[in-house]
Amino acid sequence: VIYDGFKVAKATSGLVLNITTFPVSGVVTLNGAKPQFTQYCTSTSTSKYMRVRFVEKSFGYTFEVLRSCKSNPHDFSFETSLFPGTYKVYASGYSNSYSNLPTTQQVIYDGFKVTKATSGLVLNITTVPVAGLVTLNGKTPEFTQYCTSTSTSKYMRVRFVELSHGYTFEVLRTCKSLPHDFSFSTSVFPGVYKVYASGYSSSYSNLPTTQQIVVGQLKVP
Repeated sequence: VIYDGFKVAKATSGLVLNITTFPVSGVVTLNGAKPQFTQYCTSTSTSKYMRVRFVEKSFGYTFEVLRSCKSNPHDFSFETSLFPGTYKVYASGYSNSYSNLPTTQQVIYDGFKVTKATSGLVLNITTVPVAGLVTLNGKTPEFTQYCTSTSTSKYMRVRFVELSHGYTFEVLRTCKSLPHDFSFSTSVFPGVYKVYASGYSSSYSNLPTTQQIVVGQLKVP
């Protein structure tokens, strides 16, 4: 948007539409530390490992930076140019096969103002470990005979849905996963979550497959 109230009442010539941008650069971190590449993110791979997204809150301008394994420098830095405005800033991994960054996009800033060139911006993705177990009417659920230690079939689902930003994290347990029980562990972003639990298939445990809201508001941390 160059003019927000340009009036046309006569012939107009020589109108200058000046697009204004400011360079913005920085680095993505994970819990205050440098993220790690996996062995698959080689210097010859075009696969993407990181995403940074800027969404302007008044006009909806959207700018996205995608880093690929073969890009240079081979690190977790980013640079782009943005229009002036106030932005919601997201950061995430792109595929968990190529870095240890979570692929769910986290809101790092909800009102980042761009009025000049900015460098050294740190987008720190914060995660919190969450672990526990699923019970059925206060008792340990039971496996069926088909949930063997060699089966990749899923028997349990735990889902966390954040109430403000809609972040969703899901834990799916398979029969061959260890430990062979009804425990779960994952990492989620700080926030307030609605937590669901269920079985996955009635063929592999006696847990109901309909997802029940077990906790209406779980504050993490």
